[in-house]
Amino acid sequence: MLNGSVYVPLKFVAAALGATVEWDGPSKLATAKLEGIRIQIKPSPSPISMPGTQKLTSARMKLLSDKLNEVQNLDAKYVSAHYKPYFTERFIRTLIHDQGLQAAGRYKDPVTLPEYTGKTAATFTQSAPLGNGLTGEDQYIEDRTVTLIWIGGAWKVERVDIRIRTLTTGFAEYAPMN
Repeated sequence: MLNGSVYVPLKFVAAALGATVEWDGPSKLATAKLEGIRIQIKPSPSPISMPGTQKLTSARMKLLSDKLNEVQNLDAKYVSAHYKPYFTERFIRTLIHDQGLQAAGRYKDPVTLPEYTGKTAATFTQSAPLGNGLTGEDQYIEDRTVTLIWIGGAWKVERVDIRIRTLTTGFAEYAPMN
């Protein structure tokens, strides 16, 4: 019991009802399935108190975003030395292996405030419009979730997850394209 609410394990309740639960760690999303019905549950994070000197500033998020835009096309020799203040060694190795960040869009400012997922971990999300579909009514959006860690006295990019989604409007609602 916490603040007048009773919390029970989702997997226990789902099993008691005959449902199954799947957990997607990277997106922190649980999916309960019962008789063809799917319910997605995203747990609300516990608030984390971050010291003022360690808080992620909007200026740092913007700088990291700009650096991520730069590495969509990269020179492997240049990346190790130049991006060390902004990216972790692990992320730099991933960039070199993948020959850059495989993203279609160019991102501007982060669209979310930082979400602290631990004392030394945070995320922020950005979106970039890619264009319209064949009907001119579907809008394709690329979302980038940036995972950061506090290391060496600074926030650095540890991982980037990219996904594309479609915003359906107008005629496309009545004639969905699969």
